[in-house]
Amino acid sequence: MCSGSHVVILLVKKYPHYKIVNLDKLDYCSSLKNLEAVAGYPNYTFVKVRTGALAGLRVVLRACVRALMAAATIAPIGSPRSCRAPSRRRTS
Repeated sequence: MCSGSHVVILLVKKYPHYKIVNLDKLDYCSSLKNLEAVAGYPNYTFVKVRTGALAGLRVVLRACVRALMAAATIAPIGSPRSCRAPSRRRTS
């Protein structure tokens, strides 16, 4: 079994409240047989993608990651830090 399959199976089983979408082009070394353990799980979806579609998908995923990282740096609304710039304390 490939390491990618291991990761997908781990995520599907460990996080049943998250929707896990597995994108793969299924080339000569890929097999859906490796994912039979999670094929029936309601939080798992497999999507076969063309090789050409991967470049466009990379752009979309990078934008999503940037948005998530930006959202993670914002303090919760109503917290004392939500309207202040981050402190610049030195930790030498």
